[in-house]
Amino acid sequence: MTRAREILKQARVLALLAAAPFAIASEKGRLPLLTPAYEIHFDQHLGLRGALRLRYTNDTRFVDFRCESGFQPVKGSALHLFLEHSPQLNPDRSFLSVSLNYGVLRSLRLDATNQGPTEIMIPLPPNLLHRNNRLILSVEQHYLTGAALGSIWTSILARSYITIHSGPAPAIHNLRELPLPLLDPASYRPKVFDVLLPQRIAQPTLEATALLVANLAHRVATEPVTVNVVPSIAEAKHPLLIVGTSYEQPELWSLEAATPVSGEEGLAGISRGLAGRLFPIVFVTGGSPEGVLRAARRLALTAVSGNLVKVVADTRYQPAVQHAWEGFIPPSGHFQVGDLGIEELTLGPEDDYKLVLPLRAPPDFRFFPKGAQMTLQFQTAPGFSSLPPRRLIVELNGARLQDLDVSGMVKDSFLSLTTNVPGSLLRSQNLLTISLPAQRLTAESPPAAVLLPSSQFTFPCDYGAELPDLGLLRFHLYPFSRSPDFSDLVIAVPRVVDRWIFEAVMELASSLGRLAPADRADFHVRRMGTFPERERNASQVISLSGVPSVGQTSSAVLRESPSEWDRRKFVLAINASSTVALKPAIERFFAEPGLNRLTGDTAYMTAQGLSCLTTARKRNIGEILLLLRLEVWLRTDWLALPAILTAVSAVLFVAWRLALERYKSSRSARWQGAD
Repeated sequence: MTRAREILKQARVLALLAAAPFAIASEKGRLPLLTPAYEIHFDQHLGLRGALRLRYTNDTRFVDFRCESGFQPVKGSALHLFLEHSPQLNPDRSFLSVSLNYGVLRSLRLDATNQGPTEIMIPLPPNLLHRNNRLILSVEQHYLTGAALGSIWTSILARSYITIHSGPAPAIHNLRELPLPLLDPASYRPKVFDVLLPQRIAQPTLEATALLVANLAHRVATEPVTVNVVPSIAEAKHPLLIVGTSYEQPELWSLEAATPVSGEEGLAGISRGLAGRLFPIVFVTGGSPEGVLRAARRLALTAVSGNLVKVVADTRYQPAVQHAWEGFIPPSGHFQVGDLGIEELTLGPEDDYKLVLPLRAPPDFRFFPKGAQMTLQFQTAPGFSSLPPRRLIVELNGARLQDLDVSGMVKDSFLSLTTNVPGSLLRSQNLLTISLPAQRLTAESPPAAVLLPSSQFTFPCDYGAELPDLGLLRFHLYPFSRSPDFSDLVIAVPRVVDRWIFEAVMELASSLGRLAPADRADFHVRRMGTFPERERNASQVISLSGVPSVGQTSSAVLRESPSEWDRRKFVLAINASSTVALKPAIERFFAEPGLNRLTGDTAYMTAQGLSCLTTARKRNIGEILLLLRLEVWLRTDWLALPAILTAVSAVLFVAWRLALERYKSSRSARWQGAD
């Protein structure tokens, strides 16, 4: 009976915690733990594909992880470390030290007791756990007498994991923290929130909801986000988003923080929810659907602060520059490593003195055959040149560009290396590999070098792509992302918007947010046939229809075609056999497996899977930058400059002679007239 009462008591405590789903840790034959817990696995969550191997006398590895934002770590959290080490280690002089955020947790001897795969459990003090954390794993390891050089190592296995026990943290009541409390970017669990279905759906409210869903999903990209549409607050099981006027969303009046607004004013805020419903609610309302859209745009496109924000004026937003994808090679082709959002990169023992730098470009970049160049800048550690020769190997997409001894090139711990790049090597997805291979085995790790963010690149290009091509959608939904914030994109929906169309728009908005190559998404939603002519002519369109096309036998069809109003813009039509089938079709088309399989200009979703075909001829859509081509030609073919100057001089001389002859003739005519 006592055991049963204890179990019941624990169940009641857990039921009173916030409604977010928890993974409750348990052990075989033991009671569930009293506090919610979740696990962070080195392989599954932290991307550790193989063991962390520490190979030198003194070596260090870092493991970064996050703690969930909505809950406070408590006593009981632990690191479950699986390790093994070489039998050639001297047990009297070899140790592993584990630190958390630079606070020492434990130092243990590396001996026969942990030579094979061994689990070590190390408690994690709550005061050392923060939202962003770093584990530091350091070894001091020495050879046994007579051991072979290079035979010492200690491995941290990928099946290691961290268990975090937590209790409720203070509730988040500031819109500045978005996407919290709806989505937690720090969580490794599936991302999911609910959206309340409006009882009546005006076009501005539909657009407002889609904008908010897209920008919330974008802030946790690239992880997929599940958006559940619920008909009432009582049926919500996750953090909830409510968008609409009080006429469209009658349940708004039951919220604690909702206050009346009038006219075209908008209002956004966070509520603690209803009594007995402990999950947070973010609401966006207004005196009219236009006011709702005004508040949603402010919340989606700018940073706001406070628990309750009233919006009176429209939000001014500068659209993103075409082709300027965030973290990609910029349209100018001139950039530094820091411009890609990349900090300093170390060529050190943790990665075998090798780093791989991705240099990505939109798929319509067409690189010039000449003119590409890069200047790599390094800060070297003391003693970098003490072990000559120090070879530096630079490769791009598997082709070796440099392989030279840089020992004598280091000046004041600074190294700069300029390399020409053949344009034929450049693609949309480029991998720059830089390595410092070891010349001979040693027990001491050689000094490292750091690739500086000031390293410069010049990759001149213009634009062109063969379209229509569904295969290019995998690149952030190109060509609809030529404006990277989707500012020229319109989602066209049927005139009658039912629940299933609403769910389909929310699913599409979530996909747009995940795929947007800018810092926000700013598209529009229109009912078919209601486009203003100017907007129609300037827009790319994704149209949704729950009415199958003539002869359609598949559950859904995805078709890309040029716009009939501007052949440089495109229309992506999604036709399903019914409005109910639209959401699952969008989910399958735009999920990563589906995107990667798309080809041609038409795709059918059948019972056997995805079927793609080409029905129309492709056309080259792009732009040739003549001035840039001339600049690159003059810079790379400078020997032609004297010929150009000679030709220009000859033209000017001829023009000058003609002008003199004309002037002389006119003066002669005037003198003859005077006589």
